[in-house]
This record gives sequence, C-alpha cells and structure tokens, in this order.
Amino acid sequence: MRSVFMLSATCFGLIVNAAVSLAAIISPTSYNIPNGSTGSFTYFDDSYNGAGGNNVPGAALTGGVGDLTDGVIAVTSWNGPDGPNPGPYVGWLNINPKLSFFFD
Repeated sequence: MRSVFMLSATCFGLIVNAAVSLAAIISPTSYNIPNGSTGSFTYFDDSYNGAGGNNVPGAALTGGVGDLTDGVIAVTSWNGPDGPNPGPYVGWLNINPKLSFFFD
C-alpha cells in the first residue's frame, strides 16, 4: 500500500510540475470597479478605458481595463500625489470596494 501511495504522489507531483511549467499569464478582458477616492491625493483609475468617469471619485467604471491590469509595477511610494499625470495606484478610503474581473 505504501508503494502505491508513493507512486501516486510522485505522479501527482509530475503532473503539477508540468502544469505549472505550461502556465501562461491570463489577462482579464475587462473589470468593473468603483473609481478610486480622493483625500490628500487622488487614487483614480486614470487609464481606465471603459464606461464611467475615470476622473470622478467613486464613479462606476464598467467594461474596460486600466491601472489594475496594465502590467506596470509601481516604483514610487503610494503616498505621493498623482499630480497632473496618471499615477500607478488605485485606492479607496473608508470603503471595501467590490471588484469584478472578467475573462474570455
């Protein structure tokens, strides 16, 4: 019985390793979120390309993609102003937003 378990575990490990090595990045086709908040700084989804006001705090953003899926890894601190240029962060103050991501 022990050898059967070891064989099964070994086969499972090989299958998992093969699946991991074949994994690909899956990008969403769209996502729906409330736009970010303002406070001392603004944390809007500046590059969102769907419906909704991407420069309006809390606006319903639907049917597009933007800052959350652009592949950019922020190198600046989150606690600085976006200024006149789009920033890499989307954030909310005193709410727990519902984010829905959609895939093909």
